[in-house]
Amino acid sequence: MAIEVELKARVADYRALQERLERLSGGSPALPVDKDDWYLGNDRLFRLRREGGRVVFTTKERSTHEGIETNTEHEFEAAADQFDNALAFFTALGIPVVARKTKRGVAYRLECYEGLAPLTIELCEVSDLGWFVELEFVLSDEALIESAKRALREALADLGIDDSQIESRPYLQLLSQRIG
Repeated sequence: MAIEVELKARVADYRALQERLERLSGGSPALPVDKDDWYLGNDRLFRLRREGGRVVFTTKERSTHEGIETNTEHEFEAAADQFDNALAFFTALGIPVVARKTKRGVAYRLECYEGLAPLTIELCEVSDLGWFVELEFVLSDEALIESAKRALREALADLGIDDSQIESRPYLQLLSQRIG
């Protein structure tokens, strides 16, 4: 079971931020991000994500403090060709699709925070919501959560993004406010 420590922030000029990310030392080359998410459920929601050659089934135990999320994820995956079957299975059980979103952009990995897993940075356009940058550590040890939170704030500042741009609401909430 992985522990995610992450934040997301709105991006006004994604091209300028991408140029800045391209110049980072210690970073990986840009990798494409292409994620299609379906949220299903009634009282408790879960996500089906089609990404690359797989379908990922995810539910999260989420907490947010000062714009930084700490999530415990429960997930498993299947081959991408099983997506239609999975969706049909859940809807046949009466579990409705409540929202969809897509994320398209680029991702980078930085190995520059000693003692922490690599930092993943995604710069993506999120359907109907605009451009966001997401910074995330995936941890296996709860003792590293506070260090990861400090590193996220530091990384955000290094990217030239003010804390006021942090978006603490989940994408699903932002989408529902836009629709409803």
